[in-house]
Amino acid sequence: MHDHHIYISAPLSSYLSSQLGRFQNLRRVFGEQFAPFTVKYIYIYIILPGLSRIGDLNRSYHLSLHVILLHCLMLTKLCFFYLFEWTYIYVCIYMYMLSI
Repeated sequence: MHDHHIYISAPLSSYLSSQLGRFQNLRRVFGEQFAPFTVKYIYIYIILPGLSRIGDLNRSYHLSLHVILLHCLMLTKLCFFYLFEWTYIYVCIYMYMLSI
């Protein structure tokens, strides 16, 4: 059986846990409608970049700001924006990959 566990450095691990705390605080502020998107964006904007360049916390932090912006747009109930949600995500990932 192939082991799919990914082991990350202690500094990055503590950074990720602090980010999770920040997202939980935002969720408390904005209410339960915040919940469905949270886990997905934590993985896409914080964990994936962190695994690509372990230790590059500035980049992860910068991308996490995109998450907050994205949630704010979601919470304004811009339905058209929801339709392009994944397009926005893929563009951000692509731009991130270009910058490596």
